[in-house]
Amino acid sequence: PSRAVVLMDWVPRDGAPPTGPALVADDRVAWLGHVLTPADATSKACLLLSLAARQRPHLWDRASDFLLRPECDFRYARDMGDLQRLSQGRPSERSVRQTVAALNALRTRRRDRPPWSICWRALQLRERLADLYVASLPARRDSRRGAWVVMPEGVGDWGWDKTARVARENGLTDLFVRVEWGGRASYPSQVLRSRIEPGEDPVAEGLAACHRYGLRYHAWFINLNWRTPPAEIVAEMSARGLWQISPEGEERINEGGERVYWLNPAEPGVVALQRDMMAEVAREYAVDGVHFDYIRYENYSGSYGARDRASFERWAGTQVAQWPADVLPAQGERAAGTLHERFCEWRWEQVSRVVEAAAEGVRAVNPRCELSAAVYPSWPYHRKMVGQDWPRWLDEGWLDFVCPMVYDAPAYSDRHQDRVARLREAAGAHELVVGLGAWLHPTPVTVAESVVSDRELGADGFVLFSYTADLGDHVLPALRRGVFADETAAGH
Repeated sequence: PSRAVVLMDWVPRDGAPPTGPALVADDRVAWLGHVLTPADATSKACLLLSLAARQRPHLWDRASDFLLRPECDFRYARDMGDLQRLSQGRPSERSVRQTVAALNALRTRRRDRPPWSICWRALQLRERLADLYVASLPARRDSRRGAWVVMPEGVGDWGWDKTARVARENGLTDLFVRVEWGGRASYPSQVLRSRIEPGEDPVAEGLAACHRYGLRYHAWFINLNWRTPPAEIVAEMSARGLWQISPEGEERINEGGERVYWLNPAEPGVVALQRDMMAEVAREYAVDGVHFDYIRYENYSGSYGARDRASFERWAGTQVAQWPADVLPAQGERAAGTLHERFCEWRWEQVSRVVEAAAEGVRAVNPRCELSAAVYPSWPYHRKMVGQDWPRWLDEGWLDFVCPMVYDAPAYSDRHQDRVARLREAAGAHELVVGLGAWLHPTPVTVAESVVSDRELGADGFVLFSYTADLGDHVLPALRRGVFADETAAGH
């Protein structure tokens, strides 16, 4: 017979009666009726430790030893002494001293309390030290601090007023709001099909809220990657010959194993379309900026149509004997085509033509509007692979600043720092706004550490991907107490 017992029940938040067993265990196994979510990590760590210690009681002592150790293992504070020195002169200084003292006292009294109580309290104090560490990191003014907002209606169910207010309260100056994707606009448009209902205009609503709170509003476009648009858009672009062509001669190209639609920057019709759609927003709205994204090729998957061949041959001044074999990259045992390097140069020239035309169109209708781009992070490798010659875009004045997407998890901090150093060199004297993948960081600690290290390497500002309720409720307030404590000039 089973000796399993119910250790926990599911309890609704509204106080209603329990709905059933949440955790069942016997002397061999435990069963939890749901995956562990990221929230309240301290309580869940204690839960897992308790379950393991039911079978192996000695784990309590091992866990206590680990939690009461003098090291704290942060990048800029390896032990408690480092943390106290880091906090000197900061508002966190007194709290750091008190928390370190409490942890030391707990270490001396560990034999007077039950082991679970020691671990629970030590976990709480460690969590408090992490918060204080973030608050102790050095603050500095930045050129700008922003976040990408994926939906044109703002963050989740917050609405635009809360979205803008929380951003500004936590030191942000710029929001990059996605207003178009898949060839459909989130605003009334004479250039693109619209995805909104008559009478709706989330762009106008978001712009008003941002300006009310002193934020800059950048209209974020998904330029060339239209992925899987509605059938009528597919048909229209096909009839005009505007899609990229795969090496196999298909209109859809390979993106991570999926066949999707990408616009071809080598087509004059695409150049005009990108210019017109970005200029329309700059003309019709008092936006502070327009922002390029997916302004690139998808690796080496596209631009192999007959018109691409003719255009490349004119540009290169040579005939291609074997198309597309002579321009393809090396793959497996296949060597790179004899004209592959020249073909890569031609490709980044095509993308640059789009950026140039769009910049001219925007500046003609709204000279005060800033232009920026989200770009791949490895320079110069990604210029060859995806056709982004962004240092030239800055030098030519087509962009005002650039936002490399340096999305690295904490385990890849060395790679992250190498990338930022190379990006700073490539950007020269131009504004470099480093894009951080906040969702890859389990806590604000490593986001804040990235801000500090990137500043040391020459980053001018930061933009976080992406603005969610979790970012607004937890990450931004933590950064505001530390690395974002110094006020950066208000945006709008």
